[in-house]
Amino acid sequence: MFHPNQQVHLTYFYYNRCPDCNSTVMKVAHDLGEMKLKEFNSSNLKLAIRQIFCSKCGEDMYPEELILKDQLSNQNINRRIIGKDIDVMGDAGDIYGSVLSEEEAELHEIGISKQRPTLNEHEDQFWEAYTTFALEIWDRICRELTVKEINDALIRLNHQHFHPKENLSELRRDVKRYCTSVKEKKIFWREVNTELVIDIYASVSPKDWEVEKDIKMFGLERTKYLILHFPLPQELEMFRVKHIMKVIKKPQRETKMIVERLTRLESQHMNLLHRYQSSVRQLQKERAEKYQLEEKVAALYEKQRELELQVPKTIERDPDTNRKIQDYKGLISELKEINKQLLEQVKQTTPEQPLEETSEKDVVDEDRDMNIDLSRLSGKTIGIIGGYRRKEMEENINGCQIIKHSGEKLDVAFHDTLKKCDVIAIITNYISHAAMWEAKEWAIDVGKPIVFVSSINNKQILSEVLMKTKLA
Repeated sequence: MFHPNQQVHLTYFYYNRCPDCNSTVMKVAHDLGEMKLKEFNSSNLKLAIRQIFCSKCGEDMYPEELILKDQLSNQNINRRIIGKDIDVMGDAGDIYGSVLSEEEAELHEIGISKQRPTLNEHEDQFWEAYTTFALEIWDRICRELTVKEINDALIRLNHQHFHPKENLSELRRDVKRYCTSVKEKKIFWREVNTELVIDIYASVSPKDWEVEKDIKMFGLERTKYLILHFPLPQELEMFRVKHIMKVIKKPQRETKMIVERLTRLESQHMNLLHRYQSSVRQLQKERAEKYQLEEKVAALYEKQRELELQVPKTIERDPDTNRKIQDYKGLISELKEINKQLLEQVKQTTPEQPLEETSEKDVVDEDRDMNIDLSRLSGKTIGIIGGYRRKEMEENINGCQIIKHSGEKLDVAFHDTLKKCDVIAIITNYISHAAMWEAKEWAIDVGKPIVFVSSINNKQILSEVLMKTKLA
């Protein structure tokens, strides 16, 4: 039996039997050199398959097996069937290619990422079951322990009177001496198997477990238990099934049939699992795309609402309202013409007098006594028509823009004031009839609110605007 610390010279050989003369044909495939057996790992080894020939009859053939042999002891460590037990790349096509399909390879990668976390999740249950199994066949299974394993375990357990030995019989007697109770045996068994469990079966994919080598190194009982019961993620269970026949001694025909059936069922289960995982990933992808589309639609709706708020709404009037507006406009035109004729007669008989000026003192005194919240007019433009003022013709109060015009002349500035403002405020005591009727006709025509006020104080005017319009 080999032990992990044993020095070996490992070489892979191609192997087959000649179909013509039935002679054994072996050829060196790859020389790995000398190393300790525990350092060997075939997980990343890729061998190109080359033809070999029979020296007796000269027949060329492809090898069917790869044999791993220790040149120092001249013993075979394991034999692996090409295209079934080992992944190789060769010249003969797919039969020598990877034994994993694309779906199996994807599941394998997922399983490898879960292998160690799965052991951590079930570690306590696994060790309890493993030690219970060992206790039932304690004497027989202890004979599978190597010199190095026993020495290392007893040293780590800090037994005061223990000294490392090279004689296996003496070490087995030490095990009986130091492990008398069930508790001591459980502690020792976990310690002595740590390297086997953690460094080999928890660190190597079950696809690359070398069962024949493990049987020679660690014994059949331990290897068989680990093959059958080592905790694995569901994605790697298919590879466990392929190793079961290797640990069953002289299996009966029925046993072989059951294992083969299990292998097929596990393969089908893996295919279903892959389809399920693919469907889950596709569903997650579609959900993410749907979420992104919903965000884009929400952003578009928000932008549309902002644009709707910016665009002034067109007031649609019914036919009766339009007819009344036209009648009012006609009446206003007639009144403007009559007013114009009367003004001409007045000018001929009465000397022209200037419009009454607004008293600055009255404005200041009235403004001082007021405390009005004008925040609702913020962003609006109010056009005040009437009266002559020595102050600036434009003013800003609490964010509300004020445009002033005396209404004395119906000039370009008068009509610009009407166009720029949102609300027209007419000071009735300081405006001519012509300007008043012109402003009223304009307001009706374009649908702007018009307010008639008597105050001359700006804040009081704005207060009246708030109360007499829908802005209030």
